Amino acid sequence: MSTHGHQAIGGYFASERGAGSGLEALRGAARYQSARSAIVALFRAVGATVAWVPHHVCGAVIDALDAVAVEVRRYHLTDTRGVPDDLPLGPLDWLVCIDYFGMSGNSCTAAVARHGGHRILIDASQALFHPPGSDVSTVYSPRKFVGVPDGGLLVTPHRLPLADPADEAGSIERGRYLSTRAAGDVAAGYQQFQQAEATLADCTPRGMSASTAGMLSIIDFDRVRRQRRANFTSLAAMLHSRGFVVPELPRDAVPLCCPVFGVEAPDLRRALASRAIFAPAYWPDAVPPSHDTVGLALRDRTLYLPCDHRYGEAHMEHVVDALLEIGKQHEHRR
Repeated sequence: MSTHGHQAIGGYFASERGAGSGLEALRGAARYQSARSAIVALFRAVGATVAWVPHHVCGAVIDALDAVAVEVRRYHLTDTRGVPDDLPLGPLDWLVCIDYFGMSGNSCTAAVARHGGHRILIDASQALFHPPGSDVSTVYSPRKFVGVPDGGLLVTPHRLPLADPADEAGSIERGRYLSTRAAGDVAAGYQQFQQAEATLADCTPRGMSASTAGMLSIIDFDRVRRQRRANFTSLAAMLHSRGFVVPELPRDAVPLCCPVFGVEAPDLRRALASRAIFAPAYWPDAVPPSHDTVGLALRDRTLYLPCDHRYGEAHMEHVVDALLEIGKQHEHRR
Protein backbone atom coordinates (compact mmCIF):
# COMPACT_ATOMS: atom_id res chain seq x y z
CA MET A 1 0.00 0.00 0.00
CA SER A 2 1.30 3.44 -0.93
CA THR A 3 2.10 5.92 1.82
CA HIS A 4 -0.01 8.65 0.21
CA GLY A 5 -3.26 7.70 1.94
CA HIS A 6 -3.14 10.80 4.14
CA GLN A 7 -3.21 13.16 1.15
CA ALA A 8 -6.46 14.03 -0.61
CA ILE A 9 -6.37 13.10 -4.29
CA GLY A 10 -8.61 14.76 -6.88
CA GLY A 11 -11.33 17.34 -6.46
CA TYR A 12 -11.01 21.09 -6.85
CA PHE A 13 -7.64 22.75 -7.48
CA ALA A 14 -5.29 24.88 -5.41
CA SER A 15 -3.39 27.90 -6.69
CA GLU A 16 -0.67 27.16 -9.25
CA ARG A 17 2.92 28.31 -9.48
CA GLY A 18 5.35 28.20 -12.36
CA ALA A 19 7.38 30.08 -14.91
CA GLY A 20 4.59 29.90 -17.49
CA SER A 21 4.55 28.16 -20.86
CA GLY A 22 2.25 28.54 -23.81
CA LEU A 23 -1.25 27.19 -24.28
CA GLU A 24 -2.42 27.18 -27.89
CA ALA A 25 -6.01 28.07 -26.98
CA LEU A 26 -4.85 31.29 -25.28
CA ARG A 27 -3.47 32.72 -28.51
CA GLY A 28 -6.11 34.76 -30.28
CA ALA A 29 -8.97 33.63 -28.01
CA ALA A 30 -11.71 35.93 -26.82
CA ARG A 31 -11.63 35.86 -23.01
CA TYR A 32 -14.74 35.65 -20.87
CA GLN A 33 -15.76 35.10 -17.26
CA SER A 34 -16.75 31.50 -17.98
CA ALA A 35 -17.32 29.06 -20.81
CA ARG A 36 -21.08 29.52 -20.52
CA SER A 37 -20.74 33.29 -20.91
CA ALA A 38 -18.57 32.67 -23.99
CA ILE A 39 -21.33 30.47 -25.45
CA VAL A 40 -23.87 33.24 -24.86
CA ALA A 41 -21.59 35.74 -26.60
CA LEU A 42 -21.14 33.48 -29.64
CA PHE A 43 -24.77 32.51 -30.19
CA ARG A 44 -25.97 36.05 -29.59
CA ALA A 45 -23.45 37.38 -32.12
CA VAL A 46 -24.37 34.90 -34.88
CA GLY A 47 -28.12 35.09 -34.24
CA ALA A 48 -28.49 31.32 -33.89
CA THR A 49 -32.01 29.97 -33.43
CA VAL A 50 -31.49 26.18 -33.30
CA ALA A 51 -28.67 24.11 -31.82
CA TRP A 52 -28.26 20.33 -31.78
CA VAL A 53 -26.75 19.14 -28.50
CA PRO A 54 -26.06 15.64 -27.16
CA HIS A 55 -28.30 14.31 -24.40
CA HIS A 56 -25.25 13.82 -22.18
CA VAL A 57 -24.08 17.40 -21.67
CA CYS A 58 -23.28 19.78 -18.84
CA GLY A 59 -26.32 21.75 -17.73
CA ALA A 60 -24.34 24.98 -18.10
CA VAL A 61 -24.46 24.56 -21.89
CA ILE A 62 -28.25 24.32 -21.82
CA ASP A 63 -28.45 27.31 -19.47
CA ALA A 64 -26.37 29.37 -21.91
CA LEU A 65 -28.56 28.39 -24.89
CA ASP A 66 -31.71 29.16 -22.92
CA ALA A 67 -30.28 32.59 -22.06
CA VAL A 68 -30.25 33.53 -25.76
CA ALA A 69 -33.52 31.73 -26.63
CA VAL A 70 -31.87 29.11 -28.85
CA GLU A 71 -34.07 26.08 -29.47
CA VAL A 72 -32.29 22.95 -28.23
CA ARG A 73 -32.62 19.74 -30.24
CA ARG A 74 -30.98 16.57 -29.00
CA TYR A 75 -28.97 13.73 -30.45
CA HIS A 76 -27.66 10.43 -29.09
CA LEU A 77 -23.95 9.64 -29.06
CA THR A 78 -22.29 7.11 -31.33
CA ASP A 79 -20.00 4.39 -30.00
CA THR A 80 -17.08 6.80 -30.47
CA ARG A 81 -18.87 9.50 -28.42
CA GLY A 82 -19.54 11.41 -31.62
CA VAL A 83 -22.34 12.78 -33.79
CA PRO A 84 -24.63 10.38 -35.73
CA ASP A 85 -24.18 10.41 -39.50
CA ASP A 86 -27.93 10.81 -40.11
CA LEU A 87 -28.48 13.88 -37.94
CA PRO A 88 -31.12 16.01 -39.76
CA LEU A 89 -29.35 19.36 -39.52
CA GLY A 90 -31.18 22.27 -41.09
CA PRO A 91 -29.18 24.73 -43.26
CA LEU A 92 -29.03 27.31 -40.46
CA ASP A 93 -28.86 24.92 -37.51
CA TRP A 94 -25.83 24.87 -35.22
CA LEU A 95 -24.20 21.69 -33.97
CA VAL A 96 -22.54 21.38 -30.56
CA CYS A 97 -20.11 18.48 -30.23
CA ILE A 98 -18.17 17.65 -27.09
CA ASP A 99 -14.59 16.53 -26.67
CA TYR A 100 -15.39 14.26 -23.74
CA PHE A 101 -12.62 14.11 -21.10
CA GLY A 102 -10.12 15.43 -23.66
CA MET A 103 -10.15 12.09 -25.51
CA SER A 104 -12.94 12.52 -28.10
CA GLY A 105 -11.25 15.06 -30.35
CA ASN A 106 -11.28 12.73 -33.35
CA SER A 107 -15.08 12.51 -33.19
CA CYS A 108 -15.31 16.31 -33.22
CA THR A 109 -12.91 16.46 -36.17
CA ALA A 110 -15.08 13.96 -38.04
CA ALA A 111 -18.18 16.10 -37.43
CA VAL A 112 -16.41 19.18 -38.83
CA ALA A 113 -15.28 17.20 -41.88
CA ARG A 114 -18.84 15.97 -42.50
CA HIS A 115 -20.79 19.18 -41.87
CA GLY A 116 -18.24 21.99 -42.26
CA GLY A 117 -17.12 24.08 -39.33
CA HIS A 118 -18.98 27.34 -39.89
CA ARG A 119 -21.92 26.39 -37.67
CA ILE A 120 -20.21 23.99 -35.28
CA LEU A 121 -19.25 24.73 -31.69
CA ILE A 122 -16.78 22.30 -30.17
CA ASP A 123 -17.27 22.22 -26.42
CA ALA A 124 -13.72 21.67 -25.19
CA SER A 125 -14.52 22.44 -21.55
CA GLN A 126 -13.09 19.00 -20.73
CA ALA A 127 -10.30 19.33 -23.30
CA LEU A 128 -8.12 22.35 -22.61
CA PHE A 129 -5.50 21.16 -25.10
CA HIS A 130 -7.91 20.54 -27.98
CA PRO A 131 -6.27 22.29 -30.96
CA PRO A 132 -8.42 25.21 -32.15
CA GLY A 133 -9.32 25.32 -35.84
CA SER A 134 -9.48 28.38 -38.06
CA ASP A 135 -12.95 27.57 -39.45
CA VAL A 136 -14.71 26.25 -36.35
CA SER A 137 -15.72 27.73 -32.99
CA THR A 138 -14.21 26.14 -29.86
CA VAL A 139 -14.94 27.00 -26.24
CA TYR A 140 -12.65 26.17 -23.30
CA SER A 141 -12.99 26.21 -19.51
CA PRO A 142 -9.48 26.41 -18.00
CA ARG A 143 -10.62 25.94 -14.41
CA LYS A 144 -11.55 22.32 -15.20
CA PHE A 145 -7.81 21.68 -15.73
CA VAL A 146 -5.84 24.16 -13.64
CA GLY A 147 -6.13 26.31 -10.53
CA VAL A 148 -7.97 29.44 -11.64
CA PRO A 149 -11.28 30.65 -10.15
CA ASP A 150 -13.11 31.38 -13.40
CA GLY A 151 -12.53 32.17 -17.05
CA GLY A 152 -13.66 30.95 -20.45
CA LEU A 153 -11.89 31.05 -23.81
CA LEU A 154 -13.56 31.22 -27.22
CA VAL A 155 -11.78 30.76 -30.52
CA THR A 156 -14.09 31.51 -33.44
CA PRO A 157 -14.04 32.80 -37.02
CA HIS A 158 -17.18 34.85 -36.26
CA ARG A 159 -17.06 38.51 -35.32
CA LEU A 160 -17.83 39.12 -31.65
CA PRO A 161 -18.87 42.30 -29.84
CA LEU A 162 -16.77 43.58 -26.97
CA ALA A 163 -17.39 41.67 -23.76
CA ASP A 164 -19.04 43.37 -20.80
CA PRO A 165 -16.58 44.70 -18.18
CA ALA A 166 -15.00 42.02 -16.03
CA ASP A 167 -16.11 41.50 -12.45
CA GLU A 168 -12.66 41.98 -10.93
CA ALA A 169 -13.78 42.01 -7.29
CA GLY A 170 -15.98 38.94 -7.79
CA SER A 171 -13.12 37.02 -9.38
CA ILE A 172 -10.79 37.81 -6.48
CA GLU A 173 -13.45 36.66 -4.01
CA ARG A 174 -14.04 33.45 -5.98
CA GLY A 175 -10.33 32.71 -5.84
CA ARG A 176 -10.24 32.31 -2.05
CA TYR A 177 -10.62 28.54 -2.25
CA LEU A 178 -7.41 28.23 -4.29
CA SER A 179 -5.34 29.60 -1.42
CA THR A 180 -7.33 27.65 1.19
CA ARG A 181 -6.60 24.33 -0.50
CA ALA A 182 -2.96 25.32 -1.08
CA ALA A 183 -2.75 25.85 2.68
CA GLY A 184 -4.02 22.30 3.24
CA ASP A 185 -7.56 22.94 4.49
CA VAL A 186 -9.41 20.79 1.95
CA ALA A 187 -12.81 20.79 3.70
CA ALA A 188 -13.02 24.57 4.18
CA GLY A 189 -11.75 25.13 0.66
CA TYR A 190 -14.43 22.86 -0.75
CA GLN A 191 -17.16 24.98 0.82
CA GLN A 192 -15.59 28.07 -0.72
CA PHE A 193 -15.29 26.26 -4.05
CA GLN A 194 -19.01 25.42 -4.08
CA GLN A 195 -19.88 29.02 -3.29
CA ALA A 196 -17.56 30.22 -6.06
CA GLU A 197 -19.13 27.86 -8.61
CA ALA A 198 -22.61 29.09 -7.73
CA THR A 199 -21.66 32.68 -8.59
CA LEU A 200 -20.85 31.60 -12.16
CA ALA A 201 -24.46 30.65 -12.91
CA ASP A 202 -24.90 34.15 -14.38
CA CYS A 203 -24.38 33.79 -18.14
CA THR A 204 -23.77 37.50 -18.83
CA PRO A 205 -20.85 37.67 -21.32
CA ARG A 206 -18.44 39.52 -19.07
CA GLY A 207 -14.75 39.62 -19.86
CA MET A 208 -12.12 37.58 -18.06
CA SER A 209 -10.71 39.27 -14.98
CA ALA A 210 -7.16 40.57 -14.94
CA SER A 211 -6.37 38.32 -11.97
CA THR A 212 -7.45 35.16 -13.81
CA ALA A 213 -5.56 36.21 -16.94
CA GLY A 214 -2.48 36.74 -14.79
CA MET A 215 -2.83 33.30 -13.20
CA LEU A 216 -3.08 31.64 -16.61
CA SER A 217 0.06 33.44 -17.77
CA ILE A 218 2.26 31.83 -15.09
CA ILE A 219 1.07 28.22 -15.43
CA ASP A 220 3.54 25.79 -16.97
CA PHE A 221 1.17 24.18 -19.47
CA ASP A 222 3.97 22.07 -20.95
CA ARG A 223 4.36 20.37 -17.56
CA VAL A 224 0.58 20.06 -17.20
CA ARG A 225 0.47 18.25 -20.54
CA ARG A 226 3.39 15.93 -19.79
CA GLN A 227 2.30 14.99 -16.28
CA ARG A 228 -1.33 14.34 -17.15
CA ARG A 229 -0.34 12.05 -20.01
CA ALA A 230 2.24 10.25 -17.86
CA ASN A 231 -0.23 9.75 -15.02
CA PHE A 232 -2.93 8.48 -17.36
CA THR A 233 -0.52 6.04 -19.01
CA SER A 234 0.62 4.72 -15.64
CA LEU A 235 -2.88 4.47 -14.17
CA ALA A 236 -4.38 2.90 -17.30
CA ALA A 237 -1.67 0.22 -17.44
CA MET A 238 -2.27 -0.77 -13.82
CA LEU A 239 -6.03 -0.83 -14.32
CA HIS A 240 -5.82 -2.83 -17.55
CA SER A 241 -3.68 -5.46 -15.86
CA ARG A 242 -6.39 -5.90 -13.23
CA GLY A 243 -9.26 -6.28 -15.67
CA PHE A 244 -10.67 -2.75 -15.76
CA VAL A 245 -11.78 -1.23 -19.08
CA VAL A 246 -10.00 2.04 -19.84
CA PRO A 247 -9.90 3.78 -23.25
CA GLU A 248 -6.68 4.16 -25.17
CA LEU A 249 -5.14 7.62 -24.89
CA PRO A 250 -5.06 9.18 -28.38
CA ARG A 251 -1.76 10.56 -29.55
CA ASP A 252 -1.36 14.19 -28.46
CA ALA A 253 -4.54 14.09 -26.34
CA VAL A 254 -4.29 15.50 -22.81
CA PRO A 255 -6.83 13.83 -20.52
CA LEU A 256 -9.13 15.54 -18.05
CA CYS A 257 -9.24 12.30 -16.06
CA CYS A 258 -8.95 8.53 -16.46
CA PRO A 259 -12.39 7.10 -17.32
CA VAL A 260 -13.10 3.52 -16.27
CA PHE A 261 -16.01 2.00 -18.20
CA GLY A 262 -18.62 -0.54 -17.14
CA VAL A 263 -18.52 -0.12 -13.35
CA GLU A 264 -20.98 0.83 -10.63
CA ALA A 265 -19.74 4.41 -10.61
CA PRO A 266 -21.90 5.97 -7.85
CA ASP A 267 -20.98 3.27 -5.32
CA LEU A 268 -17.29 3.47 -6.20
CA ARG A 269 -17.26 7.28 -5.98
CA ARG A 270 -18.66 7.12 -2.47
CA ALA A 271 -16.20 4.45 -1.38
CA LEU A 272 -13.24 6.34 -2.84
CA ALA A 273 -14.36 9.61 -1.24
CA SER A 274 -14.27 7.89 2.17
CA ARG A 275 -10.58 7.32 1.42
CA ALA A 276 -10.01 10.99 0.40
CA ILE A 277 -9.90 10.13 -3.32
CA PHE A 278 -12.37 12.37 -5.10
CA ALA A 279 -13.74 11.20 -8.45
CA PRO A 280 -16.19 13.66 -10.04
CA ALA A 281 -19.55 12.82 -11.62
CA TYR A 282 -20.26 14.02 -15.18
CA TRP A 283 -23.20 14.99 -15.39
CA PRO A 284 -25.73 13.36 -13.03
CA ASP A 285 -28.50 15.79 -13.99
CA ALA A 286 -28.31 14.88 -17.69
CA VAL A 287 -31.24 12.71 -18.84
CA PRO A 288 -30.30 10.60 -21.87
CA PRO A 289 -33.19 8.49 -23.23
CA SER A 290 -33.02 4.71 -23.11
CA HIS A 291 -31.78 4.44 -26.72
CA ASP A 292 -28.77 6.67 -25.93
CA THR A 293 -26.83 3.81 -24.40
CA VAL A 294 -23.48 5.60 -24.69
CA GLY A 295 -24.77 8.71 -22.92
CA LEU A 296 -26.31 6.61 -20.16
CA ALA A 297 -23.08 4.66 -19.73
CA LEU A 298 -21.06 7.88 -19.44
CA ARG A 299 -23.43 9.14 -16.75
CA ASP A 300 -24.01 5.99 -14.69
CA ARG A 301 -21.41 3.35 -15.54
CA THR A 302 -18.20 5.35 -15.91
CA LEU A 303 -15.84 6.20 -13.06
CA TYR A 304 -13.71 9.30 -13.69
CA LEU A 305 -10.46 8.88 -11.77
CA PRO A 306 -8.13 11.84 -11.10
CA CYS A 307 -4.83 11.72 -12.99
CA ASP A 308 -3.97 15.39 -13.17
CA HIS A 309 -0.64 17.17 -13.00
CA ARG A 310 -0.67 17.57 -9.21
CA TYR A 311 0.22 13.91 -8.79
CA GLY A 312 2.76 11.30 -9.76
CA GLU A 313 3.05 7.55 -10.20
CA ALA A 314 2.92 6.79 -6.47
CA HIS A 315 -0.45 8.56 -6.22
CA MET A 316 -1.75 6.54 -9.17
CA GLU A 317 -0.65 3.36 -7.39
CA HIS A 318 -2.55 4.50 -4.31
CA VAL A 319 -5.72 5.02 -6.39
CA VAL A 320 -5.47 1.49 -7.81
CA ASP A 321 -4.76 0.05 -4.35
CA ALA A 322 -7.90 1.75 -3.05
CA LEU A 323 -10.03 0.37 -5.89
CA LEU A 324 -8.76 -3.15 -5.28
CA GLU A 325 -9.39 -2.85 -1.55
CA ILE A 326 -12.96 -1.65 -2.21
CA GLY A 327 -13.49 -4.62 -4.53
CA LYS A 328 -12.25 -7.09 -1.91
CA GLN A 329 -14.53 -5.58 0.73
CA HIS A 330 -17.48 -5.82 -1.65
CA GLU A 331 -16.72 -9.48 -2.39
CA HIS A 332 -16.39 -10.21 1.32
CA ARG A 333 -19.88 -8.83 2.00
CA ARG A 334 -21.52 -10.97 -0.72
